[in-house]
Amino acid sequence: MDRWIYKVLERSRIPTNIGWVASGAEGNAGLRGTFQVSLKCPVFGSSKTGVVRLENPGGDSLQGSGGRRKVLIHTPTNEVITSYAMLERKLSSLGWERYYDDPELLQFHKRSTVHLISLPKDFGKFKSMHMFDIVVKNRNIFEVRDM
Repeated sequence: MDRWIYKVLERSRIPTNIGWVASGAEGNAGLRGTFQVSLKCPVFGSSKTGVVRLENPGGDSLQGSGGRRKVLIHTPTNEVITSYAMLERKLSSLGWERYYDDPELLQFHKRSTVHLISLPKDFGKFKSMHMFDIVVKNRNIFEVRDM
């Protein structure tokens, strides 16, 4: 398991001079236990059920390293996304359709994929995890930057 975690860190281009702790064992159910990386950036951890998830040890706020705010950038125009109306225009131009099923969420679906983007109704609750979800589902169109 130690070698597996080292390979994950090595492939993710995280500096190798960081401290980390691994616990657990591999078994028939796959990876078990948890691991922690002593960085304030998203890292992957696993639960006892073997499910790997993205964890953010620095909290769930929009604050980046050094207290800088994270923002979503539309890379073709280099514009900062400042509202859901602006985001909806950009997404609809990429083929995303708005779903109105849940009154608590803004949801977008692209017919050609199985992807669903779910965002909180209040733009003030738009966190970095939502931004990264948009980035992953729209490669080379959006990116997250510290401002």
